[in-house]
Amino acid sequence: MTSEPSFHWAARGVSPHECRWSMAAGEAVYADQVLLLNLTYRNPSEATLTPSAAAALSLELRSRGELQVSEPWAMRLDTNETEGVEGYLGSVGVLGLLRPIVQPSSMSYNALNWLSVSLRPTQPAQGLVLDAPAAFDFQGCELRDWWLPRYEAQSAETWALRLPVAQSAAVRCVADRWPCPGDTVDGRCTRSTSSTLNRAHVQLQEKLVPGLLYGFDISVQNPATAATASENSFYIFTWDDGFVDGSLAAAFNPDRPDSPGWALYDESLQVNLSLPDARPFSLSGMSILYLSLVPSAARASTNLCITAPSGYVWGPPLSSSLLSRNCWAMASPQAPHCKAVDNDIRWAVITVEAGVTFSLDLEIQVPERLPLLGANAFFIELGFDQHWAAAAVARNDAPPGGPFAIQAIAETSVTCSCPVVGYEGNYLRFSARLPSLSAGAQLELLGDEAARGFGFQSSCLWRAPLDLYDSEQPFPEDTECQASEGPSGLPRVRFTFVTSQPSHRWAVELLARNPSGTAGAATWSWQIWAPEPTVLPAYASGCPLRRPLSTLLRPPPEPGLRASYSGRPGARNRIEVEVVPAERPSPPLQLLLRAPRGISLDTCTAAWAPATDATAATPVRCAGAGREALVDVMAAMEAEVMYVLQLAFDNPPLEVVLQMTNLWYFELGDEASLPLQGPRFQLLHSLQLTPLLPTRRTAPNSAHVATPVLVAFGVSYVAERLVLESPNFTLDGTCSLLEAEGPCEACLKRQLSWCAWTSDCGESLPCPAEYLAVPDRSGTHLRCRFRVRTEDLTCRAETPEGGSSSSRLLVELHQGGHFWPGRLYELHLLVAHGSEPQPNQSWRLKTESFKEESWHPVDVGEIVGYNLVPALEWNVTLAPSRLLPLRSGRGHCRAAVAGGSLGAVTISLQLGAAGVEDLFEIHPPKGITVASCDVTEVAPAEEEGIDVQMTSCGDPGALRLSWETETSVALSTEPPSISNGPENVSDTTTRAPPTQPETVVGANESGESRNESTTTEAPESQVNFSNESVNESATLRRMSSCGAQSDLSQCFQCHCGEECRLTFSGLQGADISFHVAIYQMEEKPVILWSEPWSITQKRADQVIAAAVAWQWPIRPSLRAAFSLGTGAAGDTQLALEITPRVVGANFTWLRLVAAWPPGFNFEGAHVQGATGATVLEASGPRLLLALPQRAAAPGQALDLQVGPVQLGEGGFSRFHAATLASEFVLEEVLNLTAFRIPGHVFVDNATLERVAPSRSTLPPLPVRLQEAGWLSMTFRLAQAVGPGTQLRLAASDAWELRAVGEGSGMSLYRVQDGQVAEILRLADVAAVSTMQVKAFSHRSGSKVGNCERLRTSQGLVQAVLLDPMASMSAYTVTLWAMPLTYEAPSSRGAWTLDLEDGDGPIVTSNEGFQLPLPAWPLPSIAVQLDMASPPPGGRTYVQLGVAPWIGAGQVHLLLEPPPGWRLGASTSPLVSLGFADLTGGWEAQFEASASLWTTTDTRWYLLATADVPIFSKGELLTPVLSWSHVDGANVAPMQTTIQHANLADLQWRS
Repeated sequence: MTSEPSFHWAARGVSPHECRWSMAAGEAVYADQVLLLNLTYRNPSEATLTPSAAAALSLELRSRGELQVSEPWAMRLDTNETEGVEGYLGSVGVLGLLRPIVQPSSMSYNALNWLSVSLRPTQPAQGLVLDAPAAFDFQGCELRDWWLPRYEAQSAETWALRLPVAQSAAVRCVADRWPCPGDTVDGRCTRSTSSTLNRAHVQLQEKLVPGLLYGFDISVQNPATAATASENSFYIFTWDDGFVDGSLAAAFNPDRPDSPGWALYDESLQVNLSLPDARPFSLSGMSILYLSLVPSAARASTNLCITAPSGYVWGPPLSSSLLSRNCWAMASPQAPHCKAVDNDIRWAVITVEAGVTFSLDLEIQVPERLPLLGANAFFIELGFDQHWAAAAVARNDAPPGGPFAIQAIAETSVTCSCPVVGYEGNYLRFSARLPSLSAGAQLELLGDEAARGFGFQSSCLWRAPLDLYDSEQPFPEDTECQASEGPSGLPRVRFTFVTSQPSHRWAVELLARNPSGTAGAATWSWQIWAPEPTVLPAYASGCPLRRPLSTLLRPPPEPGLRASYSGRPGARNRIEVEVVPAERPSPPLQLLLRAPRGISLDTCTAAWAPATDATAATPVRCAGAGREALVDVMAAMEAEVMYVLQLAFDNPPLEVVLQMTNLWYFELGDEASLPLQGPRFQLLHSLQLTPLLPTRRTAPNSAHVATPVLVAFGVSYVAERLVLESPNFTLDGTCSLLEAEGPCEACLKRQLSWCAWTSDCGESLPCPAEYLAVPDRSGTHLRCRFRVRTEDLTCRAETPEGGSSSSRLLVELHQGGHFWPGRLYELHLLVAHGSEPQPNQSWRLKTESFKEESWHPVDVGEIVGYNLVPALEWNVTLAPSRLLPLRSGRGHCRAAVAGGSLGAVTISLQLGAAGVEDLFEIHPPKGITVASCDVTEVAPAEEEGIDVQMTSCGDPGALRLSWETETSVALSTEPPSISNGPENVSDTTTRAPPTQPETVVGANESGESRNESTTTEAPESQVNFSNESVNESATLRRMSSCGAQSDLSQCFQCHCGEECRLTFSGLQGADISFHVAIYQMEEKPVILWSEPWSITQKRADQVIAAAVAWQWPIRPSLRAAFSLGTGAAGDTQLALEITPRVVGANFTWLRLVAAWPPGFNFEGAHVQGATGATVLEASGPRLLLALPQRAAAPGQALDLQVGPVQLGEGGFSRFHAATLASEFVLEEVLNLTAFRIPGHVFVDNATLERVAPSRSTLPPLPVRLQEAGWLSMTFRLAQAVGPGTQLRLAASDAWELRAVGEGSGMSLYRVQDGQVAEILRLADVAAVSTMQVKAFSHRSGSKVGNCERLRTSQGLVQAVLLDPMASMSAYTVTLWAMPLTYEAPSSRGAWTLDLEDGDGPIVTSNEGFQLPLPAWPLPSIAVQLDMASPPPGGRTYVQLGVAPWIGAGQVHLLLEPPPGWRLGASTSPLVSLGFADLTGGWEAQFEASASLWTTTDTRWYLLATADVPIFSKGELLTPVLSWSHVDGANVAPMQTTIQHANLADLQWRS
């Protein structure tokens, strides 16, 4: 090649992978010529590990030779590494990029250096390789962890992890040479003659996780002189079967990774560095770093660089000064301005003198946490351009010394609520400013020796402080707390912050038990763990323990008796406290008192008086500040003498009183009081004002239409009268009052009765029935809501002075009635709203007590009123319920609306000027929820033609059942005392909804709902109103902006949580009428008026119109439960439990109707036991009982047992039940699903066939004892069953059954006309051979019937049906069976066949059945055979013997020899041996001719028949009584030889 070649390189493409060299004319590459190519290229963006075929480099020479038209000739050179070739050829790997940080512990020559290394790998790795400059030496290298607080055990996303180094020190850190002058094996140099080893291999115990941060220290020997230190670049690689990650030169400053690296210096600099205030900048602002250094020589012009740990920032924030933050420092001697960027600060020119201290005071921002990267050290470089002197400082000279920690806890304080020794309810209050906390960080509070004895619960009872000061924040609600014993048994509490929190001043109150002895103020240390301490601890002292101070708060005078002080909010108040000091107090000693939060003692006045004469009071000074005050003690006070402190103060306003805790604390010297409950304030609480129709009328003639308003309240003191003033609304003087809660529930839980009128708790209380509450037998049905009778209440409206309308209402209780504290009251009144809008005005309330011939105010309260809006025009009507037929045949009645039922309402609304953006909200009354959002628009004329005015159904006994014919009916004779109408009905409280879904009205009405199907007509599918009343086929009649082609329901949305509502928008310009499906809940709270439906129209979140619509009466649901029982005579009894809530004034009837199944009959039934109930009617499926008043108590469960009853057909039973007063229905439940009556299984026939086939010449042989057979059983079911039903077949103890396994599978199929019509699928087929105990329970409510069966079975198979089975169809089940012993007809072991589901048996064989005779096994005949082995075709004698067969008598015997054998002259295979009596056994001998060949079948079959066998077309028609077979001798082989053979004429054929 020429010395100046004319060739050039060129790359093709935008992102080329090929570089081509084109030679000039006449240039060539010759054989054996060496080419040296230097290529420069950019690595790919992702790592490509070696070896990789995709990353291999290739070299190709192409030429056409001398002829340009010739085909190109190419030679590809193999660049893979070959034997005998040194160096690395072939694939070039691209490593992941590491960005490590390496900082030294020493920057001096010839010093032992600890390199602080931090790195974050990008790929898993098993080892590390560190390459140092050539003069550094890793011989004897060691590894160590960082300072423990710098690690985080769980995650390296915010903290570093320890390096998982190998356990063995021999392989943990191994040094060698790089570049290697010798051979390398697995990346290690094996032949190195160098005295310095500058490469360190670190072996790991487990692989590094990509993305996590690791930090560690490694030792290295610095070079001895500058001559040997050419450069200071360090490189790090990770290893995992080859290099996977690699770095460029490691950075020195983590906060400025592009700045120059560190270097070695000529001298080690003597430096003192102190950082006294190590609090984070976020807590304390700027900190001052004090630095001093002593140079070894004088230099007039040198420079200085200080590098702080990562995260520190020099100087104040940029916004704190007009000057740059990088220019402030106080130096001695004077130094020019500095230049600082982040944690790097420099002086370009300074002057130092030899041996003279050069000091600096520097402003620095301390971070909130320890450095994440690099060493936790300051690096001071003097003369950094000439490498004069340097030092790495890792310890703080300021107390307490040690590594540079972050003192991130500040402003700590400890106080307590009650410092009395031994007090168990003291709240220790801890407050401190904390740095930002990561999730999982822990705050530890550790007490000193003075805190010993403070006790905490292990799970910590903590709360947010009652008082928060100076921007304090309570601990987050999800904070976890754990208390335990710390070192030496000192109290320790740890709070765990579940979520990350910013830096803030936090406060918490922790419940503690005080020590039993007095002590000084305890000191508590504060420490943050994550999981090790990461900042310096802080300390706070407080809560010195005191001796008990005897104090007692005297009760205040009764309110309203012309007192100068009042307990009303905002008024001047006074308390009197009895104080008995243990030691003689004398001035200047003062009494410290702390009032409840919300009370200000700034204007307090105080006086001391002897306990014997409260009027002889001596005023003293009271210095109050906030809720605390210091009161001077009276001169000449004595120890152990009672004094009364009279303290006057101002009550807080009402809004503060409602939120305060009324506890007072007192301290006198080293004595302190327990918390004292302060006086009650005179105020009404739990105030609520609910307008049911907050609309103003637009028509002049409707300006004073009265609408209901609910006012709820509670009192603090006993009173007899309530005075209510409305804001200029007219009150018509009509009201009703309801009382709730109070001590009633506690009384009933003790199984005692409660009288609300007299507030008495006990047994057999003389109390009006309306105010009496008794517990039910379960103790859970509590009725503690009472309506005040009209004769005990007076409501009177009056016009206040200067008023224009009767806006004041007086509610007065008579006959000893009171408003009692601790209870809630609901007052319902009628209010007439005017036609003009009213602004929000307050309603005022007060209670009064009549004393000294006048009314005196007691409690006061105020409720913010409500705005009035125009009324919407709308209507809500109940869709007609289902019609039920009457027995009399005189038409139908309409089912009453019952609790727990589905239904539908029709809502009509005049939209008027509604806008598209208007939002309408419809709220149903409490107890009604929206069952479906499938809203259907209808016209009022599309109501299915049912008369909504039709009379509701009354006595369920007058209803015709679906399986009955029409008959006339009349109630039986009435009892002597009869009530007339509902006015004598006692309405009582509600109960909790039942837990069993079967008790809901209308549930499970269809026979198919529980896998039952009968040939009888199904019962009424639903007796109450349902979704069927909604016209689902109705179409849109009007256009709306929701879309002309869309359904109206697309405009609606349902929301159901604590309350339900229906919202819609986008409708305008038309009137709409639509159906909504609803669910009437089982129970509703006792209210004075039935709550209405309400609708609001909102625009921009403001209500612009509203309206209400009254709902319909609801018939209460009767709580009832049914089950089956057994009477003393073994007859079937019907057990029922009812819990009436409404009873008749004089008597109550109980009506029961068995609606299903057909055939249920009460004829002849009577009430069992001494319940006092009598039977008035017992005819067919109907029963009418008279319940005595003492037995039918409201809320009390009543158990009755009626029998005998006839159950009727199988299936789920359903009952109508109702309580009546005369013909008036009090409570009812229709179609209540009670218990299941199992149907019967009819077994028609069964057959048993042998599994092993017999000889083809023999007739089919029956199965004998202890012989396997196929059992086929044909049966029919009285009731249909569905998929998922379990089939169980149990044999008697004489059988063994199998249903799984090879050759023993179980099958089920339906047969018709003797043919298989359908194969049914089975699942979970299993066989059990053990004792079986079966118990079937009939459940309804809480009752369990008695239906159990215990049987022992040697064979039981079970399977789950995947297909349904119809009633009365023939089914055959086939399975493997083996009879073990003979089963006589009188055997007690019975077969059973049951089909059941989770609710019990559907169909059953009851007491079992006997296996049909065709399937019975036969007894075996014991046969013996003696014979010789004749030659083929020879004859021999056969001796046949039969063992005695008891009871066999004369039988006819048939014998069949093996194939080819003949008996005598007979040519038939089956030979008759004639009649024989086998009772005593039998023997016979006969001659037999042998077969001409040897056979494998040598069995002789002996059959016994009852008569002479009859054959038809070769088949035996006579039944076989028994049979057996025995193996005989085989034909003996013949011994023959061939002595001569002439083969001359034999023709061979290939």
